Amino acid sequence: PTSFFENEAAIAAISILFFRTTVYRKDQESTLLRFFFALLLAGLAYLKKSYELITAVEIFSYAAAHLLLMRSSSRITTTTGTRSTTSSQTTATQTTDILVRIFYMAVSAVASMGIARLLLSGLLLKSLAMVTPSIAIQLLYYLFPIDEMQETYDVMAMFADPAVLAKQTHHLFFITFHIQVAMGFLGIEFLRREQHRRNQLVRMDVNIDSSSEEDSSGGGKEGPGSASAAKSSSSSSSINENKSDNNNNSKKDSTQMKMRLQRSSRFQRGAAPFILFTAFPYMIQIIVYGAMNKYAFLCLQHDMHRTVRLNELFDHDSHLVATATETATSPEAYANSMDNVLNTVYDIFNRKIFSLPKVLLLPAVMAKQPWLVVQVVPFIFLSDFIKASAVAYVTRKIEEFQKQIQELSSIRSKVEAFDMKNAELLQRSGKTAMLFTQRRWDSLTVQV
Repeated sequence: PTSFFENEAAIAAISILFFRTTVYRKDQESTLLRFFFALLLAGLAYLKKSYELITAVEIFSYAAAHLLLMRSSSRITTTTGTRSTTSSQTTATQTTDILVRIFYMAVSAVASMGIARLLLSGLLLKSLAMVTPSIAIQLLYYLFPIDEMQETYDVMAMFADPAVLAKQTHHLFFITFHIQVAMGFLGIEFLRREQHRRNQLVRMDVNIDSSSEEDSSGGGKEGPGSASAAKSSSSSSSINENKSDNNNNSKKDSTQMKMRLQRSSRFQRGAAPFILFTAFPYMIQIIVYGAMNKYAFLCLQHDMHRTVRLNELFDHDSHLVATATETATSPEAYANSMDNVLNTVYDIFNRKIFSLPKVLLLPAVMAKQPWLVVQVVPFIFLSDFIKASAVAYVTRKIEEFQKQIQELSSIRSKVEAFDMKNAELLQRSGKTAMLFTQRRWDSLTVQV
């Protein structure tokens, strides 16, 4: 297969290896099985197999992990007095269980291939669009920049070869999806560990206060015969009680201080392992895989920059002449505009994919706190709509001003270059020509 970028196969293999080793269920998949499927998928990506095959194997890996660790459906029943189960029955049961698992895995393999084909061919999305209500589709178009992405792709297809562009965008989407979703799950796991450590810090004083209250409530119980003795010696007992209370308070304070110091030292000892084994690896993974994703995007962006700036300009002689005479925009300005469009759309897409794992947590939160969701979600959508409208208005105005500035700057550069080239003719034409040139330069500078 043809390679369009440097290290294309290696980056694809690393991205899916990172995804498969990060996105999993701890209670349904062993470490050995997870790394086996991760290495298998990485090998398929490195060998540049079809995306349909890679997607099918990826879906099957999650189904197979669940089926292999699934408990046996047929259980052996025994009685307390006698054991009616013989070795032959046990062997038959195990054989049946193995055959059932093999049948389920074969069905899941066929289903995975079918799902992958429907997903990559677009039939699944078209079918969902036909049965989805229009208001849900409008909400989806509002939440995701689908129209902007389609328009950006159409603009790119005007300059690049459609077949080559399709392969390049598929490769970029493959890498971006696997890296960003994996980093999203990695961030969720890091937040959980960080919250667990914060809870440990909060529980330090709470546990000490509760234990001290239990000690104080458990002490000071008196028997039924102590009332008569207290009446006979009231003056001496009051002095002794005051001394004992002071001693008890001092002992409680010293005990609480020791417990605080012990738990504080234990919490401080856990800071270094948390930084070394949780925070530092998370930071390194975010930097490395984020840079890898950025590199894949820059390869596509630079290829489009060269296509707009060089290939399209020299495809025909009239293109170069038309650019030099009929427009005030330089080839660099066109290429930079393409870079800005790609940067804007890809950043939005990146953020949406990165936040996808956090969005998947919403159903569980809604099930636990439905009234909280009912109260908070409308406010979130309203504030997001206001923010998006304001940002869109400001962005549109800025783009209009930048476009005007680019056009005026290009006109000024061409005028200055033309006047500098014909400086001797301006000098021979007299002072009027020089004043006219100065006023024209001043006018263009003021407009810019």
